[in-house]
Amino acid sequence: WRAVMGEEYPPANVERVTDAVHCALSKHPKAAQGIAIGYDTRRDSGQFARQVADRLAVLGWKVFLSSTVVPTPAVSLRVRDRGHCAGIVITASHNPAEFNGFKIKGELGGPASTVLIAAVEAELDRPCTAQPGGQVLVEDFIDPYLKHVASFIDLDVIRRSGLRIAHHAMHGAGGDLVARLLAPMGVQAYAANPDPTFGGIPPEPTAVNTRPFREKVHSMSLDLAMVTDGDSDRIGLVDAYGEFVDAQFIFSLALEYLVEKRKLGGKVCKTNAVSERVDRICSRLGLELETLPIGFKHVAARMEREKILIGGEEAGGLGIQAYLPERDGIMMGLLIAERMAVEGRSLEALISDVQKKYGELHYERWDLKLTPEARDSFVAKWKAPGPGEVAGHRVSGYDTLDGLKMRFENGGWLLVRLSGTEPVVRLYCEMSEAAQARKILAEVAGEFRQ
Repeated sequence: WRAVMGEEYPPANVERVTDAVHCALSKHPKAAQGIAIGYDTRRDSGQFARQVADRLAVLGWKVFLSSTVVPTPAVSLRVRDRGHCAGIVITASHNPAEFNGFKIKGELGGPASTVLIAAVEAELDRPCTAQPGGQVLVEDFIDPYLKHVASFIDLDVIRRSGLRIAHHAMHGAGGDLVARLLAPMGVQAYAANPDPTFGGIPPEPTAVNTRPFREKVHSMSLDLAMVTDGDSDRIGLVDAYGEFVDAQFIFSLALEYLVEKRKLGGKVCKTNAVSERVDRICSRLGLELETLPIGFKHVAARMEREKILIGGEEAGGLGIQAYLPERDGIMMGLLIAERMAVEGRSLEALISDVQKKYGELHYERWDLKLTPEARDSFVAKWKAPGPGEVAGHRVSGYDTLDGLKMRFENGGWLLVRLSGTEPVVRLYCEMSEAAQARKILAEVAGEFRQ
């Protein structure tokens, strides 16, 4: 649940949701194992986390509250490894600073299932009765998390490589954690200090949001910069020339490395807005691929019952089942650094190789911030089957797995959908030429182009 603080997100509504979580989980088999709670750097996130913890304690729960700001995957790890019945993170992830949120984690560490979310929604405003025996225990979630990352990533090979690495934490929960993981190797920490305004920039790792940082990269003499979002579960990269490297390339580079160098296997899951390059890699490597609706919760649900190698969504949320059935921006960024170190190749060289092997693909996402009336009118125009042609490209097929996705006769695709976390319409396009993608998006956006 995400909403604007002071409007839909006052303490009273936080308590309503907390009570609903209590009712939905009160008969859970692991209820006696308690609930873990963490929080990000947003304004009042710590106070909201304490409010939730105290309320659950009054209702009889044993609550484990993080002693500090913590990445969301650290809470997920805590839930899985300590056998809690659930976790709660007070965060709005990559949303702008005026938002806050309430993330629920299931007992295996991934996002709460649709069944659990429906149960919580059904319990809203049901009366609750205080129970004896509740308590709040404040504990360190960071150290176990750092040890877990170190157990999965070969940090020594990165340290020996001589790579010059920076971490742009976007003033979020990632803070100085990459520098701590790679110590004594010098990592340049950028925007590592907590700032509830995120420096006036939404804490989402995109090309636009990282422009001020990227303009400085060349003077910083870097080989790689990792960019993590507000709660550090999403990742973007910046190369030595200040070019932004999005999740489409990160997914591709990680997938190849896990199979070819680490010799891991399993099915691959991607959400409907992820690059077609992943399809081509799976075809070449003989891997089964499943496309899911947008939202990592759908990937996590597969990880709970099947052998999944890697899964992810277009906005930088990528997860590896062997590590944790959850997104982790820090771990994914370090995995790419590990590949660079092991192969002795630059990020630019790895990307060039991928483009040569699987064909040129250029991916763009535009967000349209519209009034509710304009948003409804806009989406109404993009219903199945959609137009037969867009910007001179004939449509050969479509699907409605999430929004309206149209495929073009000569290759490429366009997706129009409402965001599930912000009041915006998202437009996605992938073509063999960047100019083609931008032309298509410009025509679709029309008068709302920003």
